[in-house]
Amino acid sequence: MAFPPVTASFIKLEATEGVGGFASAAEVHLESRVERDYTVGQSFQLGVKGTTVGGYAADLTKAVITYSSDNQAIARIDNNGVVTGLQAGTANLTATVNLRGNVAEQTIPVTFKPQQGTPVERIIVTGHNGMQEITAPFGTLLMQAKLEPQHADKQAVEWKAYNPGTTQASKVAAIDSNGLLTAKANGIVEVRAVATDGSDVYGKALIAVSGQMTLDSAWTWIRENKEAWALDAEHNSMEIKTEKGNLWRNANSNKNILLYAPSTEDVTLITQLTFKPTKAYAEGGLLIYGDDDNYFYVARKNHPGYGGAIFSVISESNGAPQEQVTADQIQSDTVYLKVTKEDNRYAGYYSTDLTTWTQVGGAYENATIANLHVGLFANHAGGSPGEYGDTAKFQDIRLNDSIVPFTGYVVDPTSLNDAITLANTIYQAAKAGTEPGQYPQKVIDELRAAIEAAAKVAHDGGETQQEVNREAVTLMEALDTFHSGVIPGEIIAIRMNDQLLADFAPDKTSYHIELPVGTAEVPIVSAEANDPRLRVSVIQALELPGTAIIRVMNADFKLLRSYSLHFKVAQVPEPGSPSGGSSGGSSSSGSNGTPSGSSGSNNGSGNQTGTGEGSASGSTGTKKIALKDISGHWAQAAIEQAVAQGIVTGYVDSAFRPNERVTRVEFAAMLSRALKLDGDGSKQLDFADLGKIPVWARPYVASTVTADIITGYPDHTFRASHPISRTEMIVMIVRALGLKADSQAQLPFADVDQIPLWAREHVSAAYAAGFIRGQQGNKLAPNNPATRAEAVTLLVKAISSKH
Repeated sequence: MAFPPVTASFIKLEATEGVGGFASAAEVHLESRVERDYTVGQSFQLGVKGTTVGGYAADLTKAVITYSSDNQAIARIDNNGVVTGLQAGTANLTATVNLRGNVAEQTIPVTFKPQQGTPVERIIVTGHNGMQEITAPFGTLLMQAKLEPQHADKQAVEWKAYNPGTTQASKVAAIDSNGLLTAKANGIVEVRAVATDGSDVYGKALIAVSGQMTLDSAWTWIRENKEAWALDAEHNSMEIKTEKGNLWRNANSNKNILLYAPSTEDVTLITQLTFKPTKAYAEGGLLIYGDDDNYFYVARKNHPGYGGAIFSVISESNGAPQEQVTADQIQSDTVYLKVTKEDNRYAGYYSTDLTTWTQVGGAYENATIANLHVGLFANHAGGSPGEYGDTAKFQDIRLNDSIVPFTGYVVDPTSLNDAITLANTIYQAAKAGTEPGQYPQKVIDELRAAIEAAAKVAHDGGETQQEVNREAVTLMEALDTFHSGVIPGEIIAIRMNDQLLADFAPDKTSYHIELPVGTAEVPIVSAEANDPRLRVSVIQALELPGTAIIRVMNADFKLLRSYSLHFKVAQVPEPGSPSGGSSGGSSSSGSNGTPSGSSGSNNGSGNQTGTGEGSASGSTGTKKIALKDISGHWAQAAIEQAVAQGIVTGYVDSAFRPNERVTRVEFAAMLSRALKLDGDGSKQLDFADLGKIPVWARPYVASTVTADIITGYPDHTFRASHPISRTEMIVMIVRALGLKADSQAQLPFADVDQIPLWAREHVSAAYAAGFIRGQQGNKLAPNNPATRAEAVTLLVKAISSKH
């Protein structure tokens, strides 16, 4: 299977009604998303996805999808939705989906930045002086990046710090724009330096961090949610995000209750709390805790039932709670809270200065709380599951006049455990074999051994953070070795304007391509790989002569191979030379059939420019063109007749491509030749997008416009590359032949209701003339794009009916 070489940006198609898991013929809508800005010369695939309201994948196999760009000088898009940036600027890309006659259209703006010339190919990341670890509390390490080649235009990088093997922000360290890495917790951090030239190339290094203080083992969590708390070891503070849950009565759902076991039965617990809750029923405070049904706490709270901001004390014994409150009239976000236990007497207080304390309600005489712990908590009882509310910050916990540190030096196995999980996932997905993307059995076995060694350290518990870190780094390096051991894929095809490069071979890296005389548009180059892990990028040629470069890299941006396609345009042959009369690579003689072509006054002047429709030299010479892809095709006879009559020619590679869609400019050329219209270009075209009409085609467009066969759009554009529908094609032929329209005629087609009202008279005339018939199921398929085979077949029939 061939994989596209470029990043996909999707238009999402949604049906408003679902039938059997597939999109119905109901109204359709389009949603668009372009992932990022691109660089001139880059290509990407604009895709279309379908989803029913039930969440099922929609069946778009019968949908007709067309693409267009409102500024092809900036962004060109082909019939398959591959977009290529030709110059800096913004263009609007439009995808039109016709699903059983229901049409939806969505436009996406895409911006191309100027091409920077020489791109970055490789980045080597190291710590200053080769350092690979930080051991001091809150220590720093300056990271360095070496870019290759050294003459790459942009030497700047963007620094990132991730959890190893992921793109999740690191919890171990943070990095600034200058590459200064600052430790936050123990573990491993993957530091990346990302090129800023649009190439997406990056280098990486693993840095081990130890010696950082973390939550001391003397503290324990009740219903811990690691994502909702953060420790500031430097300032001895703890932040807890409020989330749904509480302790009232039998709710017993408060998350992130942090507890400490005191050494005395009587306790006084004080903290500085920064928390002024704005959400209804949110609270945070200090508590004395035995279990979820036996506790006492003081909290700052937002309770609409008590008028909003309050201080509250709650005493719950054997699941029976009691509450007393005091209005909170303090404007500051920061207050001090205190909770006390003397024998069985419990009380709660607040203060603004640690000197004057105000008791909340009265004291409670409770039964003894067994398994006594003290601690802190925060919650948002009125919240929704999975949502966070206000954050409560607790600074310095004082227990019986002594500050209890949150922090301690604890071995943290998180990075090692994460590395084991990641490696196991990759190991389970690996397949042994000799095909691209598979692995030799030896490589798989080596990864398994590395996982087992790491798992033993994790199970036994490393004695030091350095030991745990060392094992995590070793496992991540084993993963890199594993990735490099994959059976490599390769480029299996190169295309120019969607057509295969005929003499392509994977080991042939340089191609010199002579384009037909008169070629004005640079071919768009793409490549196909047989392994989705390969990174394939194309730097397009922007002018003629010019060179397109294909770069093939592995997942770590190691350059595996590059291909170059050197383009130049063939020169107009001198009159009388044996090559006179060449037509886009096919051979035709002048009007007298002489090899010199001296009778063909316009020899070579209108050759193809990548559209496949060059002009024949001379006026009545016979064509002897062998087309390699029409044998056995249903339209073979009509194609051969059209070639013989000079209506069409093949492509430069001797292909006709009968099933490709025909564009407005191509059909104008075919129609002009078929009817022998005046193609001297005397009509001055003034379309707003004249620059997008190929030079070779302008005489044909002018002749059809002069004959009132083809007109522009209301915005005064011609839209040369726009696919032509079967209806439009029929209308143009009827106009060209001067057939009389019959508004009363009855059409027999099963899909007659899909024929646009403005076109029905013309379709009736064509049917009466005998050159159109229904397709399978007696359907005309009026809105489907016409193919090259359909176009020549209809033209040949129309000409025959005229005579």
